[in-house]
Amino acid sequence: MKTLDQYVKEIIERYESFDPAHNKSHARSVIKNSEFIAERLIKDEQKTIDKDIVKIVAAMHDLGLAYDRETHHLKSGEIVRKEKELRNFFNEYEIELIAKAVEEHRASYKGNYTSIYSMIVSDADRMNTAEEYIQRTHDWSQVHYPEMNERELFEEVKSHLQHKYGKEGYARFNTRYAEEVLLEMKKIIVDTEKLTNLYNEMYGTNWK
Repeated sequence: MKTLDQYVKEIIERYESFDPAHNKSHARSVIKNSEFIAERLIKDEQKTIDKDIVKIVAAMHDLGLAYDRETHHLKSGEIVRKEKELRNFFNEYEIELIAKAVEEHRASYKGNYTSIYSMIVSDADRMNTAEEYIQRTHDWSQVHYPEMNERELFEEVKSHLQHKYGKEGYARFNTRYAEEVLLEMKKIIVDTEKLTNLYNEMYGTNWK
């Protein structure tokens, strides 16, 4: 029987067909961030956390993108519950925790988290630098709005990032570890001039 790590690698391969903002690199990043948060919670706050569950939640959190973007979190939960191979590593109670965690990972989720695993992957999914956020949003917008010119593309990126991470943004962060990482990113996102300058540096534009 394959190991959990081998199984996780196979899961990551499923991200190959997703959009540039949710590719294999993103999946690996969320796994890394989730493991970082979990380690800190275990060490600093003496939380009881199953690292295997952390890893598999992070690996599977966006699999629903194989169906659509709008309900991908719910589709991810359905995939988890139907995934026969998961039964080689986890019992039914753990699988339901995993399913709930992937369903609750989106920044727009406003309910109470089912478990600490939901909280971890939710934070891990958003632990990016300003450059990474700009690139992911730019690449996604470029694929989905090919008719946009450079100016319109920038406005779409700015609007999305400020709506999500600005002073009145809907994204929430649940651990101080994620908040520490995101502090500098948010300073750039909320400042239109800084955001514009960084975007110009990345994409070679000179307008404001």
